[in-house]
Amino acid sequence: GTVTTEKVAPEDVGLTRSEPDALRGADAAFNADVTRRLLAGEGGPVRDAVLLNASAGLVALAPTEAPLAAQLESAMERAASAVDSGAAGDALDRWVQTSRSLAGSAP
Repeated sequence: GTVTTEKVAPEDVGLTRSEPDALRGADAAFNADVTRRLLAGEGGPVRDAVLLNASAGLVALAPTEAPLAAQLESAMERAASAVDSGAAGDALDRWVQTSRSLAGSAP
């Protein structure tokens, strides 16, 4: 196969560029709160970063011949739908339940 390099800026996919401090995490409690707010519908730089990263994963899973920015924009719609429908929050809740259950059954 071949490898090609392509750069995509946030503005290329309809996002606003944010300052790094807007994406900086902290301790587990802070990060969990940010995640819960995101899954509850809070917009902003964290949501944009999450959707862009999720869309990159979706594109890597099933790339097309379309320009990368167009592929990312399309995939971001799918990612946003997962967050906005509650599906992503439900998946997180199941993951937390399973993790707690497994931790309780550890030797």
